[in-house]
Amino acid sequence: MDARRLNARVIGVVMIAVAVCPAYFAQTSVAGVDVAAKAGDAVATHRIELNLEPQGLNSGRSAVWVFAKYAHPDGGWRDVRFAAGRHSCADGIGNNVNVLVDKTAPRNGVLLAQHSHDARTLTAQLTWDLEASMLLWPESGRDLRVFTVDMVEIPDGGYEVSSSAEATSPLRSVAGSELRIASEGALGIGSGGGEKAEGNYAASDYGGDGQGPVPAAFPKGVGRFYVMRRELTEGEYAGFLSTLDGRARASRDITLHPRYRDGGGSIRVLPDSVEADAPDRPANFVTWADGIAWAAWAGLRPMSELEFEKIVSDNDCFDVEAMLGGRWERAVTIGTPEGRAFRGSEGPGFLDSLGQPYVFTNWDWPGPRAMGSGFRGGFGDDVLVSPGDRTYAAYDATYGNEHEGFRAVRGARTLSAVSNDTTKADE
Repeated sequence: MDARRLNARVIGVVMIAVAVCPAYFAQTSVAGVDVAAKAGDAVATHRIELNLEPQGLNSGRSAVWVFAKYAHPDGGWRDVRFAAGRHSCADGIGNNVNVLVDKTAPRNGVLLAQHSHDARTLTAQLTWDLEASMLLWPESGRDLRVFTVDMVEIPDGGYEVSSSAEATSPLRSVAGSELRIASEGALGIGSGGGEKAEGNYAASDYGGDGQGPVPAAFPKGVGRFYVMRRELTEGEYAGFLSTLDGRARASRDITLHPRYRDGGGSIRVLPDSVEADAPDRPANFVTWADGIAWAAWAGLRPMSELEFEKIVSDNDCFDVEAMLGGRWERAVTIGTPEGRAFRGSEGPGFLDSLGQPYVFTNWDWPGPRAMGSGFRGGFGDDVLVSPGDRTYAAYDATYGNEHEGFRAVRGARTLSAVSNDTTKADE
């Protein structure tokens, strides 16, 4: 049956049972969700109305990434695709909130950006594109799960890379001073700098090969982007596991690590659910493969080490929490060919049957074997001598432990603000 004809026959409102799963929303919580069909839509759509309760917002750079999964009639959980327009959001004190979606399909998430830290609630009306989601009509009683991730906007602008005389393999200008990165263009560093050499870094065992250049497509942090305010939490990871089954869940099940419980892990994989007893705690024993799988599923992507440099160039890290001294931050390195091939493609919202990102959608990402990734920052008292220290920037460890975290980002170059009005037609 044609989806347009089916939707045109809808009269009134159809409510769908929604699994809010509050344990999965460790920071911004979803207080309520309604799903309704709108009669007379030109395309088959549903409205998803969300009541959000943001937590820990302390600046005008606060944002919330919203994505959702639905139980498909053929089994399993599929990603909700959003419409190009007809979204709106307002905070609890009457201010409109910017709604950003991808300029082109697939629109597997919506960013609610730049809301006041004085607002204790957000109310959003988002339009679900059923046809793009490969779904004609979700029958009554079918589950929908809405997930949220607290983000921070990192603004446009150049920055100076931190370095010190004691640092290992730091990025420096050709004159030996701090290197300024002023554009997203190719960066002439290392042995590949040639006539346009701008800087260099010393080759070291785990800091990289000392080569370059860094291509223009590699995310450098000069353009605006959004980063997770906190490291990936146990609650967020439990929500992820709850939508996987079979081999995919087994591949990504961090609770199988023999030291998981002793290391403070709180996730419990039960026959009919996955729950986190300490949902706000940073997720333990997340490997690089686990982190990129979560990012792909959430419609986000890994952070580059130059984006890390941009964040820590600000004295307050732009209000991003625990970037230095929290846990080791995993990032895509500039220190290997595999890392320099990174183009910043965004996660598609789904995984393959093994619980891994699809190679054809994210071929530029360092793969499950972690070649092209590394560590920045430090853990607790084990913090490197300066934010620009690259001692382990190209250390492609495949393991996870209690000291290593994961933090994803969302680029802004593909996002566009939409009219804050659900009555307008899709653009």
